[in-house]
Amino acid sequence: MERRTERKGARFQFNSLDTIPYWYSPLYRHFAKLTPERFFKTLERWLIDVWKVDPESNWWNKEQRRKRFNRDSMASYHGHGSLPTVERYGTYLEWHAMFCGLGEWLETEPLIAPEHHSDSIEDWVRRWKPTEAPTWLADRRGHRPLDKEFIADKGGTDNHWLRRVPKHRFQAAVCGGKDATLGMLTVYGDWTVSGKTRQIDIEITTALVEPASASALLRTLCGEEKRFWLPTEHEEHNEAPPFRLYGWLSHTGSDTEYDQDDPLRGEVRDLRIKPATSLVSKYNLTENGLPVSLWTQGATHEWFRYEAWSDWDGKDYEQRGHPRPVGSNGYRLLVHKDALLTIMNGENLDLIADIGIERRLEKEYGEQSHWGDKKSRRKSRKILVFRQNGEIEDGTGRIGTWR
Repeated sequence: MERRTERKGARFQFNSLDTIPYWYSPLYRHFAKLTPERFFKTLERWLIDVWKVDPESNWWNKEQRRKRFNRDSMASYHGHGSLPTVERYGTYLEWHAMFCGLGEWLETEPLIAPEHHSDSIEDWVRRWKPTEAPTWLADRRGHRPLDKEFIADKGGTDNHWLRRVPKHRFQAAVCGGKDATLGMLTVYGDWTVSGKTRQIDIEITTALVEPASASALLRTLCGEEKRFWLPTEHEEHNEAPPFRLYGWLSHTGSDTEYDQDDPLRGEVRDLRIKPATSLVSKYNLTENGLPVSLWTQGATHEWFRYEAWSDWDGKDYEQRGHPRPVGSNGYRLLVHKDALLTIMNGENLDLIADIGIERRLEKEYGEQSHWGDKKSRRKSRKILVFRQNGEIEDGTGRIGTWR
């Protein structure tokens, strides 16, 4: 399809720089016999005959709200198939005309058979839908957990705080501290807690492990400098007794689609982790919530819960002259203690957890510290084993209980 729109008898001035090559051309290529002339005539019929808009609506001097726009800003830019953050009237018309035309062509025009799914019309439509249709990512955004572990602590000198992570912080990341969600453990999570000059990044992964070899595995992993990622469903794991290590959770998620720039979502993304399919089937669990955020056995017996929250948008970091955002962003998967015990007993396995905590000293104003900056960043990790009898172990032995 030609970039230029100097067509004989053209009734609407389409944006030939962004709209035609990046919105219209990819759609046009899905149809086997659709001609460029019919393509544009269909759009013009909606624009001129049905909606009766000004044929020059795309022109800057015809923009009724131009006083609200910064002409030099990239906010209204929609090149390379993107969506503008701030939408001009002409862009709005071109976008809606495209979908009205698509509805007509799907009824009358044959499609080209794609070689791959990524070349299909279904994949093209997907990028224009909410990431977790029929809901919006903003629907998944909840409140920051009330636990004090999600508030940046201010005590002690900066140097002492950076260099030493108390042992109880690792256990609290899984079991919770004061005001934690009662009766539940965090079995997977990735979140950030930010203060004015201090930041904490926490990652938690878990897997089921053979009880007889759990202590030996724990001691081995504690000696590793690099983090050992515990397996999830469909990833490699060792099934040879006595060193069985099973993934009981499943990674999920996809690229953020149409609602990527929705300011109401903050930094929340789609569902990132869930119980393994085999686990859901074996224990007859049901997905609940819209979007899905609970897994229950029966109508009311909750087993797993997914939480996501965001106190700021990533763009807040890009604002010059503004202080660092304060609060927390992240997600986690929790399991009820009774449900975990049921799974442990049913599989005759214990739970092993890898908890990573990175502490960072940052400037209240200005750029963030760089990765690998040992003066401003310090990573610590600990491996814990949760036993069927309720005990918690680290590399030194028993350190507490989880039920």
